[in-house]
Amino acid sequence: MPNFPARHVASYFLDANCINARQGNSHINQLERWRENNVIAIFMSWTAAIEAGAGNTKRLIKSYEYSTVSESAPECGNLDTRSQIEAILFPTGACNDNQRNDVAILYMAERQSYSLVSNDGASKTQPGGMLGNAKALAKIGIIVLTPEQAVCEITALIRNRDSEAREIAARLGISLPKWVGRNVPSFQTASFQSIE
Repeated sequence: MPNFPARHVASYFLDANCINARQGNSHINQLERWRENNVIAIFMSWTAAIEAGAGNTKRLIKSYEYSTVSESAPECGNLDTRSQIEAILFPTGACNDNQRNDVAILYMAERQSYSLVSNDGASKTQPGGMLGNAKALAKIGIIVLTPEQAVCEITALIRNRDSEAREIAARLGISLPKWVGRNVPSFQTASFQSIE
């Protein structure tokens, strides 16, 4: 049996603000299609799932579609990282539940070594937030992406995976896996800007 690359290319954490209960965000819809087709895995921290569903039954039901990771999990590691996250996002300290939730969500993404997909920050009304502090967070090992950036990143991973599968099939003179060439999104995305 040839050693083709796995169909699965990556795993991500989803922030509460990306729950997409009404299916209105095409990039998150694409992430969900990839999850359904085992191209990616999407997780939510328990904190993000609870925050996503607070006061909204449709969002709560949608949050149950994702596997959640509890903060009490044994892999919860170094509390110093949590302090670093808080200092980056809230230099004077996290002073309310929403701010403490942001710290907890980023902390769990770092503990699991998954990029976090979020819409928090880097806007005119909220220049900071998670996305506005993405470069500083990247320096401590936490990658925060917009849904569009995640789609661009995954598209590149899929193209690399499919290219590798085609090379193996050509070299061995065998058929390609049925999923090769079927996972690239049909809509255009901007080029992915990596965080330096």
